[in-house]
Amino acid sequence: MICSLNPLANVQQQLNALLNGNIRPSIRHDYPLLNAYESAEKIILTAELPGTSKEDVSIHYENGIVTLSGKRRVREMPEDCTPIQKERPEGTFEKSVKIPVKINDAAISATLKDGILTIVLPKSEEARPKSIVIN
Repeated sequence: MICSLNPLANVQQQLNALLNGNIRPSIRHDYPLLNAYESAEKIILTAELPGTSKEDVSIHYENGIVTLSGKRRVREMPEDCTPIQKERPEGTFEKSVKIPVKINDAAISATLKDGILTIVLPKSEEARPKSIVIN
């Protein structure tokens, strides 16, 4: 599923799911939880990836879509232990976000620190606001 940074597009997706009978039994956010921020020069995406190493994460940008994928691993327990409660799911994940402006894809960067992945997408010169001098 591709998420849009446009709130109205997200409402449209939810309405379409409802009308098509594809609504989930409970409303939840797909993993990983992701925030998006925009300034005049860039778009910043942050995703919560607790306990995930950078080797388990992949980021792709193509045709205006950022795709974040990877694998969540649960640490191994000693052999003599039996789980009595297991809430942290494991397995693969993928989330895509449509970026609404043209990006300088050669300058995209990403960091993973303290379980937070930060992806910086610099806007292309043509997408940045321009100041016009009055003569």
